[in-house]
Amino acid sequence: MHTTPASWMPHANPYHSFCCDASFKTVNSISYAGWGLIHRDFAGTFIHARCEHANGVVSAEEAECRGLIHALKVAEELGVQFTYFEMHAQLVVKAVNENIHSAAWENHSIISDIKHKLAAHPYWFCKYISRKFNLPADKLAKHARIHSVSKVWFDYPPSFTACAILEDMNNVVISNSS
Repeated sequence: MHTTPASWMPHANPYHSFCCDASFKTVNSISYAGWGLIHRDFAGTFIHARCEHANGVVSAEEAECRGLIHALKVAEELGVQFTYFEMHAQLVVKAVNENIHSAAWENHSIISDIKHKLAAHPYWFCKYISRKFNLPADKLAKHARIHSVSKVWFDYPPSFTACAILEDMNNVVISNSS
């Protein structure tokens, strides 16, 4: 019997998780975008979070692509070798993992850059997760878009994401299976 998890789950040791999301909104022909990421280790322990606002983004799909490439660059900067990049943008995940033509043609160059970075790191993977499991990253992305801020947090999550992260942690079960 297959069961669906009730919350976000970390990956096996030594894999880290970078949950990333984007927020995009157009108001009076002006586009506003931001992306956020939550970095956690194999035990689900918070390591760091980032959010960044962006100008010049023309679609929600482009914002998701740019958020993912940003997460890849952050993982490179931090030297993280074993990583799952998790997001709920199904078309972007499909374009990265399967068929680039799943994404709008305007985003093909960004998708190609993402594929190139993933190919250079054999233990990096892009994975779809349900929107309900990506709430902390969603909150960060909206924060960046609404407040036009770019910020980094280490050791302690920002207060507006702490409840969602703690809820995830309460559901984590670590097994010692080899």
